[in-house]
Amino acid sequence: EHKLGIHASPTCVMSYEGATAELVGQPNQGLAHMFVMMNAARLAVGVEGVGVAERAYQHALAYALDRRQGRSVWTGEA
Repeated sequence: EHKLGIHASPTCVMSYEGATAELVGQPNQGLAHMFVMMNAARLAVGVEGVGVAERAYQHALAYALDRRQGRSVWTGEA
């Protein structure tokens, strides 16, 4: 982080000395479970992107409809 110039990154260092592990899921199926989790995360990121894009479109549309451009055809005023 120091080499990259990151000054306020919310990270930490954790030590697992003396910790015990617990098996989650079926034995020898860890990679399959990991891919299920990764695909769910990818879908969630995609849905989030659609939401952000929709909100940006709504703001841009409201701005464009509210903003007056050019001169009036009838009066010639801006």
